[in-house]
Amino acid sequence: MDINDIIKKITKKSAKYDEPDWEHKLTYDSMATVLEPMYYWILDFMESAKLKPEKLEDNFTASPGSAYFSEIGARASVMQDKAMTIMKLLSSRDGLIANVMSLIDELRIREMQLKDYEDRESSDKEKRKMGLLALKRRWVDEVDKAKGPSSILEMTRGAFPNIRNYFDSIDSAKEVDSRKDFNEIVKKILKDRLSQFEKWEEMDKSRTLKLYKVGKGMLRSQVNNINLYVKWLKPYLKAAQQLQMAGSDKAALVNIFDVMILELELFGKKEIDVHEEVNAKHLPEKCDNTKMRKYYACLFVNLGFRSKPTKRFIGSQGGGYAYAGKLDIKFRGYALNEDEIALLKKEIDNEDMDYVLNIAKGFSETGLVGLDELKGDIDHFLLEEERKEEEKEKKEREEIESNPFVALGTAVLEVFGLRKVGKKKEKEEEEANKELKKAKEIEKEGLKKDKFEEKLVRDLAREQAKERCFGIYNAFKKTNKMLNFDPFM
Repeated sequence: MDINDIIKKITKKSAKYDEPDWEHKLTYDSMATVLEPMYYWILDFMESAKLKPEKLEDNFTASPGSAYFSEIGARASVMQDKAMTIMKLLSSRDGLIANVMSLIDELRIREMQLKDYEDRESSDKEKRKMGLLALKRRWVDEVDKAKGPSSILEMTRGAFPNIRNYFDSIDSAKEVDSRKDFNEIVKKILKDRLSQFEKWEEMDKSRTLKLYKVGKGMLRSQVNNINLYVKWLKPYLKAAQQLQMAGSDKAALVNIFDVMILELELFGKKEIDVHEEVNAKHLPEKCDNTKMRKYYACLFVNLGFRSKPTKRFIGSQGGGYAYAGKLDIKFRGYALNEDEIALLKKEIDNEDMDYVLNIAKGFSETGLVGLDELKGDIDHFLLEEERKEEEKEKKEREEIESNPFVALGTAVLEVFGLRKVGKKKEKEEEEANKELKKAKEIEKEGLKKDKFEEKLVRDLAREQAKERCFGIYNAFKKTNKMLNFDPFM
């Protein structure tokens, strides 16, 4: 999608951009001069102007009949093979995702069993009764069944048809003697089985709790392994994507010709210092006392290369490629606030992510979809521990605040790096993409319209965007000794 189309979409309810504030176009065509210096001149100029340039787009395609096409295609195949190997480890029948599914099924069962013990110890009489009944049924079906003909199930089918009902109706072995409706044989059987059940109940609770904790530990380990494999996978997917040639129906791309077409998009921004502009009398004083979003003079530079890649040789060894040909440059200026820039980057990231996921799904029928669907279950079992960890940290902080001696000791330990930072704090420090998180919040709440003071700042940003846009355009022409003539204006 073209940058102007994205900005038009995201500013529909704010600045309502249909066209850039300023736009310049020029063409540099020379088969004698390589194109890379042109790109790096623009990049360095933007850096020297403190525009903090970022690369938003980097796509290329080559004609199928060119040597360049076959060489880049071979490199892309290597990256795809590496990615496919990791994808198989993740999504095969006995892969990591399948192991996670098995562990989640087992943890669900353990969780239900622990719920029975929780009900067994409840203050609610009805819950206690239902919990005990559930435990008895599990003991009969899983443990007592191994006794064969002498099991409760088999005796129910034979000489003692009511023995299962009697067993379920009595809470403990001590109550058996008080029941006058049982004969001695039934009492003996019930005492024996209830005594065994009580011993099993005591041991099984401890065993189930241990298995539940071990299962959660194994689940965390498997999820960490998946995250590790995904980290290893990303560079190969990214390289495969970067080496993947974008399809093009441009007339310049003739199948049998030795032609390569490259599209680059650079983005730079300069924040409007409201306090400074107020002092310079460019903005009214009330702007300095109003809380508002940050506004930026933004510059977008689109570079379209049409080149004939020429192999360079260093001695007898093969070198890289030199790119000479035609360069079309488009300079565009906009005034955007921090919310709009966050949405812009998210929109571009969404396009890139869709492309990467399409590649990933090409390697495997399921891709990583299985893991996405299991995320709710994984969070259910693993975040429980994190919540407990947060409660523990909160309790520690309260103790520190209430005891100055503990606070002093903790401070000393922190200085020497002997006190571990909590998991929550580590996660906050490792938060990599704040703009993406902010964009999600903006999407949820909706993009707010400019206040009166913000409109004044945006107008100033528009003027500065125009100046910077013309400045880099004019400097580029003078540096490359181009005539002061622009057929596009």
